Amino acid sequence: MTAQPTSSSTQTALYNYDILAYIFNAFESRTRGSGRTALAACTLVCQTWTEPASRVLWRKLDSLHPLWALLAGRYFPPSAKRLTEFWTIVEPEEFVKEIVVKEPGLWKRFLKQASHIREIGTASYGEAELALIRSIVHHNGGVTFLPSLNILAWRHAITTDMTLLMVASPSLRSLELSTARSIPRPNAIMSTPPNDYTPSEPLFAGLPAAAPYLRRLVISGRQLPSTIVYPHVVGFTRLRELYLYNDLCTVRPADLYLILKALPDLELLSMQVKDFSNPPRAASSTSLRELRVNGTPADLAGLLSPSGIDAPFLTSLSLNIGGEAYTASHQHCLEALALANFAPTLRTLVLATVVCDWPIPADASFEHYTTLIGPLMRLAQLEDVELRVLDTWLNLADEDVLAVARAWRRLRRLVLSYIPTDSVPDMTVLRHFAALCPDLRELVLTKVRIPQVFDVPAPAVAEIITTARSTKTIAESEKAVHPLRKLDLRLTFATRDPINTLEVARFIDALFPRLEVSATRSGRITVFTAPWEKIEAEIRKMRTRRSLGVQM
Repeated sequence: MTAQPTSSSTQTALYNYDILAYIFNAFESRTRGSGRTALAACTLVCQTWTEPASRVLWRKLDSLHPLWALLAGRYFPPSAKRLTEFWTIVEPEEFVKEIVVKEPGLWKRFLKQASHIREIGTASYGEAELALIRSIVHHNGGVTFLPSLNILAWRHAITTDMTLLMVASPSLRSLELSTARSIPRPNAIMSTPPNDYTPSEPLFAGLPAAAPYLRRLVISGRQLPSTIVYPHVVGFTRLRELYLYNDLCTVRPADLYLILKALPDLELLSMQVKDFSNPPRAASSTSLRELRVNGTPADLAGLLSPSGIDAPFLTSLSLNIGGEAYTASHQHCLEALALANFAPTLRTLVLATVVCDWPIPADASFEHYTTLIGPLMRLAQLEDVELRVLDTWLNLADEDVLAVARAWRRLRRLVLSYIPTDSVPDMTVLRHFAALCPDLRELVLTKVRIPQVFDVPAPAVAEIITTARSTKTIAESEKAVHPLRKLDLRLTFATRDPINTLEVARFIDALFPRLEVSATRSGRITVFTAPWEKIEAEIRKMRTRRSLGVQM
């Protein structure tokens, strides 16, 4: 009997580029570990594997250092390349020139691997490394050696450096730019006055042409103030996301009008506003979907007014309200939000205030929670709400929680952060969310009081199984089970009082039978997690017994 030839399907798969690329993607990791080690080994298996494995291996880098190590070649031993940033001890122009002339194979390989890079994570570039980058571009014919780069985080402290313009290309889609003025040495003579930022302007002025298809721009650091940024931001006509984290980039009414008019496709804007107490005209955008704003209560109220911003299709709003104490301006801000032209389309709301001082003052007044956030409760269509009202003392009672659950019945996620005074509701308020918010998946409350006695509801899971066996399938019956998966009661269990973990477990499991319970520690402070871990253990026991049909 002659031997049958083995199937060629395995051989075909091991030499098919698309299949190999799919397999190598499984090894991809931006951190040093077994995934990247395996990819590096795969590049050495055979010529067919080298290209697809190299593309995945070099696609994402935390910095350019691995590329520099490749360029160093045999000029430095591995130990030296690990322990010393060699570019700080060589003359970059001569170093690169010698490699180009004497080792064209190494130079070609360097450019080949550099062409695979799509993303470079956060990295700070010192003066020596910037000089090396400029030398490489010079010997590459003045063309960037990163032609496929999509995502770049660029940080340095050299005001006049323009190296970024040599690296950027039309392939760049996301740029995080942070330039900071170097701290001068004692008795050093500064070349420019402390408040002169004009040396940074050529960099930003040249970026729209260097990266014409940029979709996401993040500006941070202590350079590039609004006088430099806004006149040139109009050049990024395809921008979708703009983050202005720089303290010098505060946005005034005229700036906002210019930005929204110049960027017709802008979908996300993050900014700090100023001088919006009485804006002269509204800045309009039909493309804006998400807005993140920092400012004083008066400025935010002006921004949200009809003469501030007109964004009729906004779906997500994040407000970080400044000020040292809760004032009438805060309420004006919430009223303006409730009346904003985008209020009907809003689905996500994040509102945060600063933390007030401890201890509780003797004359502190305790407003009811629903009195404070009353205007927001008119936004019945909200699905994701995070309220961190931490600059005033609140009275959060059972009726307040009930009112919140009634007002926002479409909630899928709710975070209520408040100062945990003695005026907190009982844990039994969880019933309101179970009964009135049928789509809620995540719930976070700073603190609730654990009652002495629980009136435990009938176990929902047991009822469903019984009903399913008699009338319908389990899949159909499970539609009635509340979908909450994540519950965080924060400071609730930071108490020295004894906790009846079994009663708490029965109560929570009966309300939220789909709640995720973990068998491992969450990494939070032990005084908070230890009681909760015991409760989770009891819930797991009950679920195991139910699955085995054991009567509880």
